[in-house]
Amino acid sequence: MHNPASPMWTEIVQLIFQVAFWTLIGILSLLTYRKAKKTLLQPMRAEVFKAQIQLLQELLAHFVGKGEIDLRECLGFDDLLQANAFSMFDQYAQLFFDVELDRDERPYSSKQCPMKIVSEEYMIKNDSFYDRDKISESNENSDQCDSRVRAANWLNYTHGCIHLPKQYTETTAKLEHLMQSPLMPANLLKYIEEYLKLVQENVTEIELVLTLAAKEMPSKYTTYEQLKQSSMVWVHNLYNDHFRHLEPVAAKIVNAVREYYCPDKLLDG
Repeated sequence: MHNPASPMWTEIVQLIFQVAFWTLIGILSLLTYRKAKKTLLQPMRAEVFKAQIQLLQELLAHFVGKGEIDLRECLGFDDLLQANAFSMFDQYAQLFFDVELDRDERPYSSKQCPMKIVSEEYMIKNDSFYDRDKISESNENSDQCDSRVRAANWLNYTHGCIHLPKQYTETTAKLEHLMQSPLMPANLLKYIEEYLKLVQENVTEIELVLTLAAKEMPSKYTTYEQLKQSSMVWVHNLYNDHFRHLEPVAAKIVNAVREYYCPDKLLDG
């Protein structure tokens, strides 16, 4: 007997097979595309990974295997303090003993310290914390009056101009350059910023330390001979008492790199 429903079922079965076929083709095409995309991007990812490794190697060169003393040496903190202490001592010699010095040959010269940090207060005073007219006038009177005027003017001394040696400016510039790279991992940036902020705080601390040290100069050096034979060890000790250690933050940077790459897991894999 002829079954009129057969053509209808045949069309339905064909439609189902067509839907299944094109669905399968779509899935295979999607999987093929995703695999091809990964294959095409793999060389680019490899190059980015290499560049990032190079970047972090440069960063770690500043920190790996270095203790507190090494970190300070890398930034030239001894030279920085020395240059600024000489500047304060020279100004004292100039005021109290009328000593003329060639500033271009001193440790704080622009040749050795190409950059400066100048406080607003210092700019207002314009490096004239003492009045030469008053000193000249006092010279016409007694020596006792002269020394009193000089001592009174020295009480106003503030070390508001910090001279920055080449080693300091070059090292901080390198770290800032590494920070600006788009390849630097975000979690590392905060630690580098913390480190540079700490470094800057230790630099500005020199202003306070040398301003405090200046108060002791008149009692320590009453003659020019005493000043010429002086040692600055006491100034270095005073600065060390105020210095904030760099090593703890440097350790954070090294640990952050280790956590980012998980070298132990890579070896296990």
